[in-house]
Amino acid sequence: RSLEKLVISKTTPASEILQLGSLLFLIWSSLRWSDALWIAPDTITIQNHAMFAISAHTKTTNRGMPVACYAYGFMGQQGGTSWAQAWPNVVHQAVHDTKQLYPSFAVDFLLTEVGTSMDKPLFLKPMPRDRGLHLIRFWLCKCFEAHQREAKPEDFHLLGTHSCKTTLLSWAQQLQLPLEQRQLQGHHRSQLN
Repeated sequence: RSLEKLVISKTTPASEILQLGSLLFLIWSSLRWSDALWIAPDTITIQNHAMFAISAHTKTTNRGMPVACYAYGFMGQQGGTSWAQAWPNVVHQAVHDTKQLYPSFAVDFLLTEVGTSMDKPLFLKPMPRDRGLHLIRFWLCKCFEAHQREAKPEDFHLLGTHSCKTTLLSWAQQLQLPLEQRQLQGHHRSQLN
């Protein structure tokens, strides 16, 4: 909830919204870090209560794979504001601004280094996994601080970039959801098929 609150807050800079929204998209879609490095931001769309995109390359296919997630997250509700309504606007503006500065540069990745401007982020280059790990741990510290709990990035040393993929899968197992649904969420095929 804390990450979603930051994305919809009027005081959060656009550069942070761009990166936080990307992390939330990974979490809600159960994507691997590397899968999101193959998502072109201009493939992101929202239809009804779901957000869709195309990952051009994944661990299981190089032909492309559609991905989707529930657009309302924890905070949103139909007709209300959610992170998935605020984030794509920032994404599309950043793509536009990047293409204005670098017309021949292909923006074909979602996780990005945003540049130095807090209010005018750009898609400069794909974010390396180690930098992403620091970012995830930093934002988790901010979530704890929002609840008056002190935390340091090293407190989250067991969390990695693969944690975005496993978050919903762990919740689904704790809720004892059927294996078939968990396999769909994790983008896994049944061994029986």
